[in-house]
Amino acid sequence: MRVENSGGSFLLVDGNLLIWAWYDQGPSTYSNPIYLNAGWHTIRVEYYNDTLGGTAQVSYNLTGTATYYSSVSGLVSNCTGEYYNNTDLSGSPALVRSDAVINFYWAPGVSPGIGINTGYYSVRWTCAISTATAGGHTFTVLTDDGMNVWVDGNYLISAWQDQSPSTYSNSIYLNAGAHVVRVEYYNRTMGGTARVTMN
Repeated sequence: MRVENSGGSFLLVDGNLLIWAWYDQGPSTYSNPIYLNAGWHTIRVEYYNDTLGGTAQVSYNLTGTATYYSSVSGLVSNCTGEYYNNTDLSGSPALVRSDAVINFYWAPGVSPGIGINTGYYSVRWTCAISTATAGGHTFTVLTDDGMNVWVDGNYLISAWQDQSPSTYSNSIYLNAGAHVVRVEYYNRTMGGTARVTMN
């Protein structure tokens, strides 16, 4: 996001203060990046002018954005993603955020988020799901490069290797109620793909 103003202004995105420049000044430019999930967002700008004319401009451009696959049913949702600047999920995450679903394609040279490498990164997602009735459910992943999946601590899918986009599936019986899905993923180079569905 970018603000050009004379006088003072500040800018919030979804309630998060992104730019603060609330003081008398000549025409000045401020910018700050933010990661946004796909969908609607609220931008709030407050501005004042003291004397000698006023300038107030707000703009944004998309850089390093993820491409989401469309028309996919049964996506695993309600996830917290921990993003690491290595391929083995070691150390402390460089970024932690809420991801509505696991359904990403990151083109070559594109970072999954602010502060994350454009290659040689890994992610651990922890997702809270709920099943209305007891029965068998099939989990399917599309991954480039490696991915592992656990459901309620049960190791369900093992695909932890360098590979072009590949699909894996496995089924598990789940009682009705709440369950925890854990997904671990890494990308080495040349773009990344990560998608998890449950049917």
